[in-house]
Amino acid sequence: MGSGYTVAPGSGGDWTFEFNASALGCPRGGKPDPVSERERTLRKGEPQDEDFVLQHTGRYAAGKAARYLDGVRERVSSCSPREGQSVRIAAQDFAGEESVLVVFDHGGGSLARILLVRKGDVLTEVYTKPVRGDAANRDLGRKAAARF
Repeated sequence: MGSGYTVAPGSGGDWTFEFNASALGCPRGGKPDPVSERERTLRKGEPQDEDFVLQHTGRYAAGKAARYLDGVRERVSSCSPREGQSVRIAAQDFAGEESVLVVFDHGGGSLARILLVRKGDVLTEVYTKPVRGDAANRDLGRKAAARF
């Protein structure tokens, strides 16, 4: 991510794929419970123009992380949000063994890009603010996979 970030308290789950998918009325699914997990929030700047990165990383029972990502793809392709909203997979397979960049458009200029990267049974999910472009998210995904 670069220098100048500090670790901050957790952020809750209102930024995750599951939260965004639910907000757009996508088919229900569910993330499996991890065997172990870690959540991290990194912040930089003043509150009015803050730059932050939210990350949840979990180790899952054998095969569950891969099945979850299969389900993410299925749910995105079968989602039919209201007019003025959309969800799409912007990029795939750019990091780790498997990766997906999902873009949620909540309407009114509100975008969320959720990055999911899997390596073995470890899955990390990342959200950044301000929202970064697809290329920057792919680069972030490669960096995350290298740290596994």
